[in-house]
Amino acid sequence: PEDMLPLVHKRGKLMDNLDGEGAMLVCMCSPKDIEQKIINKIPDIEIGLYNTPVNTVLSGPANLIDQAQAIADKQKIQNQKLSVTHAFHSKMLDSMIQPLVRQAENIVYKKARIPMASNLLFSLPRAWTLFLKKVLHIF
Repeated sequence: PEDMLPLVHKRGKLMDNLDGEGAMLVCMCSPKDIEQKIINKIPDIEIGLYNTPVNTVLSGPANLIDQAQAIADKQKIQNQKLSVTHAFHSKMLDSMIQPLVRQAENIVYKKARIPMASNLLFSLPRAWTLFLKKVLHIF
């Protein structure tokens, strides 16, 4: 466990040093509707999470998420801004990826003592950056 502390510390420092103010907006509609009704009008925002087939989270610069919320309100799409510090699962976190991979490569990985299951195949150093950018599918 102590081997992971430098990685956790590095992730926190990288988060603190991110440029720009990010935000996230949950919309009660399908990803297809989000693409057609919002993202096509504001291409610099992204889908960050698929919570359910009709619960989709947008991620991006705060000013653009505000615009997305205005569009959602106008289109009568139930929505709510999330109380987050960054635009998680978006390109706004790209600058963190390489420094975090380099830090993760310094860890000596050992066989897990507690079994774990995953539906993803990936190398361990890359695993620590995968969820910074990758769209999460919760359902």
